[in-house]
Amino acid sequence: MNEYTQIALRAAVIATIGSVIVYLVADALGASMLANQPGSDEPEEVPLLLVIVQSFAFPLIGAVFAWFISKRRSTGPRIFTWLAVAIFVLLSISALVNGDGAGTIVALLLMHIVVLVPTLRWIVPALPAPAIETA
Repeated sequence: MNEYTQIALRAAVIATIGSVIVYLVADALGASMLANQPGSDEPEEVPLLLVIVQSFAFPLIGAVFAWFISKRRSTGPRIFTWLAVAIFVLLSISALVNGDGAGTIVALLLMHIVVLVPTLRWIVPALPAPAIETA
């Protein structure tokens, strides 16, 4: 396993552990952990398994995309950073709109931050130099 893969896995594990801690603390403090789901009229509980899967998958998907674009463009790390922040903002707006109650909204926003930070902190600096430059 190469160093970049190890870094991406480490970022995913840290993001997952952080999100699980935020979820469990929010739940223990009484946050409903309910959110409006697509196609549902009533808010539904955000399952812990979903938090685990998404917190682990998003940094890894981001790492693959970041590696791919960075191998082709010298501006790859900057492009990936802006894209990651844009996705974070969109998901945060979704949390604000769909979260049921202040505690749940705060927990969802914190989980988004906990996934973004390791992705940008470890994955972006580890990106390889571009092999080719295309117009």
